[in-house]
Amino acid sequence: PSELDLFSSMTSKRLLEQILSFFSKWLEFLPSIGTDCPALVIDDVNELLSTCSLCLGNAIACDLPMWSCSPMKSTILVGSDSKVVDNGVQLFWWELLSSFSAPWMSSDADHAVKSHVTFVMLSMLRHQPQARTLIDSTQLDLIFALLSIKPKENDNYTLQVMSNAIAMLGILCSEPHPSTVDSRVCSALLERLRSATSNENDITTSIIAIHEILNVLMDMYGGDDCNDEIFAKNDVLGHFKRCLPWFKRQVKKISAGRRNREETETWSETALNASRFIKYKGG
Repeated sequence: PSELDLFSSMTSKRLLEQILSFFSKWLEFLPSIGTDCPALVIDDVNELLSTCSLCLGNAIACDLPMWSCSPMKSTILVGSDSKVVDNGVQLFWWELLSSFSAPWMSSDADHAVKSHVTFVMLSMLRHQPQARTLIDSTQLDLIFALLSIKPKENDNYTLQVMSNAIAMLGILCSEPHPSTVDSRVCSALLERLRSATSNENDITTSIIAIHEILNVLMDMYGGDDCNDEIFAKNDVLGHFKRCLPWFKRQVKKISAGRRNREETETWSETALNASRFIKYKGG
């Protein structure tokens, strides 16, 4: 069958909605049973959730009829608010957000669960522009909270949560937005940048954080229509100048240690672009 026929069949059979429901139910499993779960079971559940999130993320990038069709649910409870659901985009977004207000999703809940949810959220913001219009101050606060999670050494899940949060903020600021949002995002990213440069316990995590934050800030303030007042008020240029030498030294050290060459080349490119950005902004 043609791609259109396949997408129509997926929509008529509500396949993605069923996978989302399956995903949501398994998200609750690990937090609900506490710390008594065998490591093998935890690994298996996380592998299942990872597969589901990847499947959902790929489907979100497709132009499915379901995004504009009436979904199975008409409302979704997010915290104490009942959100009206008119189409597939709203269904997905509010269903994902509802997991963060669930009783089992405490602030110190398993970060693996948060990484799976934020991966799908990031896909929504990246590929379904309508999802960006659903962001309000409450959801922005949630993304800031995810950004502030302190990554644990050798914990890929907390690192992924942080990376997803940074990328989400970058997407939200890639199109016209109020100066109040620009200011809050800028302040949050710079705070995370300062934290990364002072973390000597996990250099790799710090490098990844700095690499991603620098790229978002360059996108935010590299155009002619950027908010120069907020850029100056928050001393973004000064932050670049202070962190860049440390970033370059650490990337060089890791490169000498024969880490993944493609990854270190990407970091080196970020360092080069940051140097050019400093010159461009008058530094």
